[in-house]
Formats: sequence, C-alpha cells, structure tokens
Amino acid sequence: MVDARSNEEIVRTACEIGAAMCAGLFSGAALYVNAVEHPSRMITLPLPAAVEQWRDSYKRAARMQVGFAAGGLALAGCATAAGSGNEYVLAALPLASCLPYTLAFLMNINHQLLDQDLDTASTKAKELLQTWNKRHAVRTACGLASFAALLYLREKN
Repeated sequence: MVDARSNEEIVRTACEIGAAMCAGLFSGAALYVNAVEHPSRMITLPLPAAVEQWRDSYKRAARMQVGFAAGGLALAGCATAAGSGNEYVLAALPLASCLPYTLAFLMNINHQLLDQDLDTASTKAKELLQTWNKRHAVRTACGLASFAALLYLREKN
C-alpha cells in the first residue's frame, strides 16, 4: 500500500522531471532551429523559398514552443507547491521569459515575415530573417539556462 507521503513524493518528482523535460524539449527544438534549420534554409534556398519555408516552420513551431514554455513553468510551479522549494520556479523563469521576450522583440518581425505583401526577394526580407535568427538565439539561451538549472536541481536532490 502506498501512503500519502509516497504519493506526494511521486507527484513532486513527476513535476520536477516534467519541468525539466519541457525545458529540454523547448531548448532542443530552439537550438536545432538556430544551429541547423535556419542556416540551412538561408544557404540552400533562394530567398523567396526561404521565407516561405520559414512561414511554414513558424506556424508549426509556435504552438509547440508556447506549450513547452508554459508547461515547464506550470510544472515547476507544481513541483514548488509539492515541496520542492522555490528554486524550481526560479530555475524555470528564463524559460518562462521567452513568452514576453517573444512578444516584445520577435512578434513584430514574425508579423512582417508572415505578411503576404512582403517582397520575399527583397533585402528587407533577408534582413528580417537574419534579425529573427539572432533574436531567436536569446530564446535558445534562456531555454538552455532553465534546462541546465532544472537538471542541476534534480541531480542535487
């Protein structure tokens, strides 16, 4: 028979692991985009095709990344509530900061790149894609910071 204390420990551990998994999935996907997908599209595709590929990729990735960031913060909050300590929420803050960072520093670029009136062969389109990747790298770094911190906390326990 499992006692109430064991159930609490199971919930706490599941939340800790879940928060780290969300941070790891977020940062892994973001790192892949920065290091592999985006450079590849810029090198191998003509600019209009690169913009179209970015548009398709963005639409697919946005929902997934929001879910990982929000899920990581929520699970870190659950871990804290289950007795893991405030450090779990603190460790998830860089990951959670990706949401307001995106709204403040990437959303305008996203909207410009998604605009069907954008001349996809223009210098402006190329500059938007280059700026987007640099700013997206901040999201990658924040995700990696949270992932590392959450793994450290799991190992510490």
